[in-house]
Amino acid sequence: MSSSSPLSQSTARSYLKELFPVSTLLTSSLPEALLFAKVAGRDFGELAGLTMEKRVELATFLASMGPWILLKGTYAPLERTGSKVIIDILTTNKGQTHKFVSEFLPLNPAVGAGCTLACILSYTPLD
Repeated sequence: MSSSSPLSQSTARSYLKELFPVSTLLTSSLPEALLFAKVAGRDFGELAGLTMEKRVELATFLASMGPWILLKGTYAPLERTGSKVIIDILTTNKGQTHKFVSEFLPLNPAVGAGCTLACILSYTPLD
């Protein structure tokens, strides 16, 4: 799995300027979220050193700019009770956070799940 974002800084700036203000929910991989935050002026460091606390802080920072954030943990599984898990973090723009924990499945390539989820959510009312 790549730990870098497929987005350029220019694209990330456009997302922040044009899409964040009009979005209800943004699904983001950890590499994308790190890039969004960096472009917005806050550096959370590298993916490899991103603790659970830093992930929550990152999601909260991004959600403070408007949309709810669903931070996908696929690129950086964590150890929990002796096994690898994926933890997705949903954060509202009011700072409420919920973690979704699932078993890590070592698929290759492990990309596309967030995009698929985003497509499904775009057709699902959030109220």
